Amino acid sequence: MPKRFSNESAISDWQTTGPDLPLVWKTLEVVSLGTLSKLFSNFSDKDAKDLVATNFRLPQHIVLESWLECLTSLRNYIAHHARIWNRRFPQKPELLRRSRYPWIVNHPSQPFKLYPILCCITYWLNAIDASNTFVSDFKVLLVKYTNVDTAAMGFVAGWEQPLPPGDSCNSWFYINMRKMYY
Repeated sequence: MPKRFSNESAISDWQTTGPDLPLVWKTLEVVSLGTLSKLFSNFSDKDAKDLVATNFRLPQHIVLESWLECLTSLRNYIAHHARIWNRRFPQKPELLRRSRYPWIVNHPSQPFKLYPILCCITYWLNAIDASNTFVSDFKVLLVKYTNVDTAAMGFVAGWEQPLPPGDSCNSWFYINMRKMYY
């Protein structure tokens, strides 16, 4: 196998000093999101997959697999400058029925649209870093581009209405926005 295939530091160190094959973590540093998604879905150890899912506060690997597939599709559309605002995506994310963590109450009626994927991304980002600015950044874009039709993106009615502290979240938007205003 040729050793010259990446300029990433994790791989370039291996290329000069490492064994015949790079360590797995070094390889995962340079694989595409699509490859990572396929690797995860093809991995046969269900218990290990569930363990990875729990690190993202997800109840089982099936949810994580569907989210990875949806994120990969979204990434590919964006990378190729495709329209996403009113697109019908090829797969829908597996939505949580309940969660110990903030999650939407009103499930979207258009599961193949952008809104459910944004809900999953928000949940995922909050599991990684609760102080992320994804939702507030997205809100700024919606304010800036007032002609964007949120219904065409699959947003549920009333998604923009804030809830009092302690209530369940009606939307992904106020999962983070409540932290800012209350």
